[in-house]
Amino acid sequence: MESREVSSGSTRAAPTTSQKRHGRDEPVQRHRLTTEQFAALARGDGDRYAIDILSASQRSKRALQLRTVVRKAAELGDDVAFLVAEATQLLGEAEAIRPESVHSVLAHPYLDNWANSCLRQLVPADEADRPRPPGIEDDLWYLTALAAVAGATAGLPFDVTLPVQDGAVVLPTLGAVVGLAGHRVRVVGAGSALTFVGERNTVVVSRPFGRESEHWLPVRRIRVDDPRRRHVVRIEDLDPYRNCHEWPPAPRLDGPAALRFDRLCREAWSVLGADHSDYVQGMCPALVSLMPLAPSDGGRSRGATSFHAYGSLAVSTDSTPEALALSLIHEFQHMKLVAILDLYDLYESDGAARYIAPWRPDPRPVSAALHGVYAHLGVCDFWRRRRLRMADPAAARNAHFEFALWRRLTLLAVRDLLDRGELTKLGTRFVGPLRDRLEAWAGEPLPPEIDRAAADAALGYAVRWRLLNATPDSSALARLAAAPIPAWWADSAEPIVSVASRKSLFGTPTTSEPALASLIRSSMRVAPAQDAGYAPRHGDAAFLAGRYDDAVRAYTKEIRPDDLDGWVRLVVATVRATTRPTLVSRALIDQPGLVNRLYVAAGGRVPPAQVAEWLTTALP
Repeated sequence: MESREVSSGSTRAAPTTSQKRHGRDEPVQRHRLTTEQFAALARGDGDRYAIDILSASQRSKRALQLRTVVRKAAELGDDVAFLVAEATQLLGEAEAIRPESVHSVLAHPYLDNWANSCLRQLVPADEADRPRPPGIEDDLWYLTALAAVAGATAGLPFDVTLPVQDGAVVLPTLGAVVGLAGHRVRVVGAGSALTFVGERNTVVVSRPFGRESEHWLPVRRIRVDDPRRRHVVRIEDLDPYRNCHEWPPAPRLDGPAALRFDRLCREAWSVLGADHSDYVQGMCPALVSLMPLAPSDGGRSRGATSFHAYGSLAVSTDSTPEALALSLIHEFQHMKLVAILDLYDLYESDGAARYIAPWRPDPRPVSAALHGVYAHLGVCDFWRRRRLRMADPAAARNAHFEFALWRRLTLLAVRDLLDRGELTKLGTRFVGPLRDRLEAWAGEPLPPEIDRAAADAALGYAVRWRLLNATPDSSALARLAAAPIPAWWADSAEPIVSVASRKSLFGTPTTSEPALASLIRSSMRVAPAQDAGYAPRHGDAAFLAGRYDDAVRAYTKEIRPDDLDGWVRLVVATVRATTRPTLVSRALIDQPGLVNRLYVAAGGRVPPAQVAEWLTTALP
């Protein structure tokens, strides 16, 4: 079958919206996916050949960034021009002798973040009479360090000078020299060794530069097993430009911590190799480094991806192999999408934050919503496969629950993404198969009691998001203004429509998971609650036993206007107390925030269900 290339509708190598948004405003070498590769990536897959195209496109982007930095920096004056010319000459010599040495530099994830940092200073929005950026030389020394790495890898003789910054001279991807006195260090390459000459002492490091010493801290590497071959991943705990993820990086790992992290990564890779070999085969050509994150306050496992560090994933060192394996798949999905968005416009522009991402309390713009659903497709797939391989019954129940929960939440978000009309035609072609895959997974069998529990937990997530964010649109407000006033509102001095227009009465939640979902997790004994410490309620036992009418009565007695967790419990229990879907339960699910505001403004004289019943006539 003949393969066709995916077209974004443009016949020239024009920048995509993503490139414009991130300051990459020049035409780039076009890397095109075939129709089949694009469709596979849209389903969440993507073989190594598709991933190779994404990785090659990122190297081309970095080559463009590098040229732009050099050109703009050379315009600043003789001293800076000399600095960049010296580095550029060394890079050119290395490429002429050993092209893979520069290829490796362009594959370094944090080159992107460094280049963007420079370009933000060198290419301001207003070019007129721009002053020389203060301290730009401190950033440009990194180019000399990259050139030294290429020269050392190619075995070239060279002699450059680098500044000592934070007590070290870092050669990205190789290591760092520390403990040399003075502000400058000469770095001399002589084929088989690197010599670092400080003011009072000299350090010689022999190829392949991997042996640690008092003054030399090599970049560590982890060998992980792919089903077909061994793969080497760098542990990035030295690069000065690695702090571009959502959370701060860990400092250099000491020896015991590095050994623990090595073991953790290899065990996590074994989990991936057993259950997700197709993800591994795509990950291997793209994943260059893992960046250890500083420990979180709560000790929770977490991960992060940067728009400016394709090829590197930031991960927790205090994790479990299963949690790290899940984090790698989740973040790898983000990483793939970063590269896809640099090639194709999947949405028109990044507009207002209005999309539901139920795993977060806040509304999201289209870019973040797209990233969220694509990453959580990988989360669903992880648990979908994992649940079928677990010999331990408790572990299998946990995996069943996670699959059932995240499939529902991700499907809710992806439908919202498709409904609002901000995706391009190509974006709809990308997101549509993602939705189709989630809907197909809905037909896979699950233990009924776990599926019901996951449905309750998922409803809790959705209700919490709507309590915090959903407000009536202008047409709904007009219908409310025209609707007959209910008897329970007669004594109120304020029009219903003005109450309906208010924002949420609730503050930002301090936990990532609704208390109801944590309660369900604990009762199912599927996993520890994500956010322990939720306050028990009198109706909880009745809810978990399926006595929803009793739960509603108990929750109603203790409800408070600004009690977010209490309202989530009450709404879900009220919906479940109805034996079949009704307009009242639909109003509670779709407009719980409006029900809350009207209930509070009416002085709590009627149950929330009665407020919802009136809404079914006011908003048919």
